Amino acid sequence: MKSILIAVIVLLYSALLCPQELQTSWNRSEQQSQLLQLFHSLNALVLPSAETPSRGDILFKVSHRFRPPVGDGIKAFWGLDGPANIRLALGYAITDRIFVNVGRTNVYDNADLQLRYKAWTWDNDLLPVVLTFQGGAAWNSQLDQPVR
Repeated sequence: MKSILIAVIVLLYSALLCPQELQTSWNRSEQQSQLLQLFHSLNALVLPSAETPSRGDILFKVSHRFRPPVGDGIKAFWGLDGPANIRLALGYAITDRIFVNVGRTNVYDNADLQLRYKAWTWDNDLLPVVLTFQGGAAWNSQLDQPVR
């Protein structure tokens, strides 16, 4: 117990004596995309929107679906107890119009590649329009897994 107290005192003392300035800035640079943006996210609820991130942006996404049904009530803590189907994805905006996303899901050991291209924008005060194409391919490496 005495050694823990000494360690805490030394840590606090060193933090007070040697403050360091942050060298990194997490603020977005002044250069912003001039393309029309109707949404502020790549998804609107659970559906894909027409947006693409700005050039150089990186997106890391964790998606999950819990397996126990909500109808099991308190017995399964309304679906939160138990295992989950999880998808990890990493995406990169090559340009302001092109976005590439690679993901993996633990269901059937699924790997996927997605491409999103913002083809056309019409910036109108009355009815702005954005036309985006999205396509992808997936591969399941384990087909004998039971359906969850």
